[in-house]
Amino acid sequence: MIKRFVLYNIAGIAGTMIYLLLMLLLVQFLKINAVFSASISYVFLILFTYIANTNFVFKDRDKTNSSLLKFVIVSVAGFLLNGGIVYLTVN
Repeated sequence: MIKRFVLYNIAGIAGTMIYLLLMLLLVQFLKINAVFSASISYVFLILFTYIANTNFVFKDRDKTNSSLLKFVIVSVAGFLLNGGIVYLTVN
């Protein structure tokens, strides 16, 4: 249980680092709009965390279509929330 907790946190921290580094690259260096950059970065974040969690953290669980569907639903909700927050803070 503790091992899974540690791996889950490592995957989350790594995902957050990917998100932040992509945002930095896209906004500061490539001068892309912050809301669009946040959208691109968030897509990479959810792809990374899904792959990391299914292959390393919860590798002993069944990989069913229902778990993927739940992940997609939660990710889309987070995507919309993230985009809204970035839009409100930038504009």
